[in-house]
Amino acid sequence: MSRNPAIATIRDFGAKDRIAVLALKTSQPAVMLEMAAAQEWGAAHYDRLDPLTVAGGDEAADDALRSGKSDIDAHFVRLPYADDERADPAVHRVMDSFDIAGPHSIAVLITTSQFRDANPALCAAVAAAIGEADEFITHNRGAAAEIYDGAVKSQDIPVEVLSDMLGDPDLAYKPAPEGLQRLTGFLHQIGRLQHSPDSWQQLFFPEIYKLDGS
Repeated sequence: MSRNPAIATIRDFGAKDRIAVLALKTSQPAVMLEMAAAQEWGAAHYDRLDPLTVAGGDEAADDALRSGKSDIDAHFVRLPYADDERADPAVHRVMDSFDIAGPHSIAVLITTSQFRDANPALCAAVAAAIGEADEFITHNRGAAAEIYDGAVKSQDIPVEVLSDMLGDPDLAYKPAPEGLQRLTGFLHQIGRLQHSPDSWQQLFFPEIYKLDGS
């Protein structure tokens, strides 16, 4: 997202522009921006936009972008702040992570081999519960929004807005990872990963091997 009307694509960013990301180099927005640069200018120039990035929390960056009183004129942002910025007539969309990487997971559950080996039934139950939750959200997004609102009291987001977010066609909550090999392939290409897995299953435990992941 950008409030600079001259920015239509990433080719339009100049030395004076500042792009807020959650953390430099390591956050998913920062990596996606590097993937976009590699696609636009070639793999050797994946870090071309890095000098323009500044690290900061999404809430602070959201406020800075929409206020227009900061040197931040672009923000690679996550939900729900992306919806705030889209609603601002002074801010426009440049691209999103789905343009860059196609369908992909933005979060995964992580545990150690030792914990999984000691608790196979628990790990299988968690994987099954995520599948059930995905099915429930898909067919009952209003009820799912109410459950979330009741469980997370600190979120100041109306239930109606939560329900709309759950209905976003780009979002899913399934237990199978998606797009992980594209991400690891890129990180290997730029030297940030020593090895690139031959399949997504190499990164996960057997409980989900039969699922439709990528």
